[in-house]
Amino acid sequence: QVIAKVNEYVADINANPDIVSTMGEGDMPVHGPHSKYTLPEQSFNGRLELKWIGEGENGVACKLDSKGYAAILEATEKVLGSVKPYAIGGS
Repeated sequence: QVIAKVNEYVADINANPDIVSTMGEGDMPVHGPHSKYTLPEQSFNGRLELKWIGEGENGVACKLDSKGYAAILEATEKVLGSVKPYAIGGS
């Protein structure tokens, strides 16, 4: 689902690169005033391309002492009957 959603965002940006200019409106702009994703005089639009190198990993990253981790742990145990947290990054 995540890959499909990211691919959807990429397609939206490629269909209309100018939307990148408006994505961060408000408290924090996404780029400086001279950044351009379209060059109308040259009939050129920027293009975003992502290449997936795999399907990704199952799981989440979170602080082990957070309320969110405790909630995920409890919910997983209720649904699956047991939970066995592990780290693939060595932490």
